[in-house]
Amino acid sequence: MKSLLIFLAFLFGALFPQAGRFNFLLRYLIIAMVFLSMLQARFSRDSFSSRQIAVFAANIFFGFAWWLPFRLLGDATLAQAAFFTAITPTAAAAAVVTGMLGGRIDFTINTFILTNLGMAMLFPAVIPPISGRPVPGLFLDVAFNVFLLIGVPSLLALFAQKFLPGAVLFGRKHRDLSFYLWVSAIFLIIANAAGCIGGQWSRIPLSLLLKIAVLSLAICAVNFFCGALLGGKRFRAECSQSLGQKNTTLTIYLAMLYATDPVIALAPTFYVVWHNVWNALQLRLHDRRQGADAPEE
Repeated sequence: MKSLLIFLAFLFGALFPQAGRFNFLLRYLIIAMVFLSMLQARFSRDSFSSRQIAVFAANIFFGFAWWLPFRLLGDATLAQAAFFTAITPTAAAAAVVTGMLGGRIDFTINTFILTNLGMAMLFPAVIPPISGRPVPGLFLDVAFNVFLLIGVPSLLALFAQKFLPGAVLFGRKHRDLSFYLWVSAIFLIIANAAGCIGGQWSRIPLSLLLKIAVLSLAICAVNFFCGALLGGKRFRAECSQSLGQKNTTLTIYLAMLYATDPVIALAPTFYVVWHNVWNALQLRLHDRRQGADAPEE
């Protein structure tokens, strides 16, 4: 059912690009998803690991490692597309998928916190020069938007954990709410992307769209594979999801605001497809293995 909803979000977003006029709702959907995820976060010595720091470091490294070759080749569009895709922090939904794969949810939630808060501090410094728009005031503009999207809901969730136990119980009972918010965000993202380029298809070469799609797929494959390597046997699923499943809603929104061409936002948009396809395959294989391992009655 959930896979069908994701497919429908893509389909209806593409069919109804006029819904992109409501893309201002994206920031509120992101805030709500971060808040609900943070409500479930629990801090303990056992839930933190040096591997989480390794995932965060890899996130930063790949952002610049994918950007640099295209920048040296003089292709600013692909360079920015690679950057906004590869440097995207962990998705809130990564913890959900990790749990379905039998991994530790608390580990992934804390990786989500580390990567998102870490990137929140990094983005204001790196986005202006990467986008080629180091204009006065852009640093503060990026900092404000990132703080609004991540900092505010994180602080509210921490407050609720301490003083409003009813809110925490609500978050536990309605974990699926984050998924439905995420599906709604996907619909708006696809609709907005379709609307942005809908009247410009004649100026966008098919070869460029294919390059962006393939580049996004390559980044996705490398992230899941390298994440699994970083996790080792103990945290293989957790680190693979943390590095591979990305908070594309955040960077698509930032790309729409600060990238030099709306086409660039298609790279993290394509990534939404790739990481969900991979997750669907993983979950199907996991369910099959679980069924095969089940004792016969």
